[in-house]
Amino acid sequence: MSELLNPQHAEETLEIEQQTLALESRKVEIELSKSKWTAISVMVSLIAALGTIVYGLYSTNHQSQTAFEVELAKAIASSESPGEALGRAQFFMKLFPNRLAKTFISDVDVTYGPSNLAIQTKTKLFEALSKQLDEQRTLDLYKRLFPWTDYGSNLTLPDKVVSSGAKPADTPNTGVTATPETTR
Repeated sequence: MSELLNPQHAEETLEIEQQTLALESRKVEIELSKSKWTAISVMVSLIAALGTIVYGLYSTNHQSQTAFEVELAKAIASSESPGEALGRAQFFMKLFPNRLAKTFISDVDVTYGPSNLAIQTKTKLFEALSKQLDEQRTLDLYKRLFPWTDYGSNLTLPDKVVSSGAKPADTPNTGVTATPETTR
């Protein structure tokens, strides 16, 4: 007990207690710092995961929109005439007003070819008239009715058919031959 009453001993004990308190205080600061850094690392991980999810959703949405537009382009491109293609494009614009840009068909020029109705009419006329013409005149008629195609320009007739002036009923149908260009 005399040791407890000794003032020097009390100062030493007090100093040890203060050092212990400072050490414990430093431990608490280190733990707080660790907690902060752990929280920051968790937040960074969560933000990275959230960013990945958002990008995945955006990418999937963009990819589906692109696939949708490609399918529409295929449907429009499979048209038999420019007029039909424009009609299909207008149909799709009305059917999907929120999925297609307002300028989807604004700059389309359909004057580069005949309409489907014109092609059908000319085809029927050709079929009716060609029954009464010889092969050379049939070929000339084809070239005049369908000038935008290059198919008729690549056909030649054998000399005997051209010189004889034979009618289709007199000559077998094999009188028209295709040049190598027509087999493309």
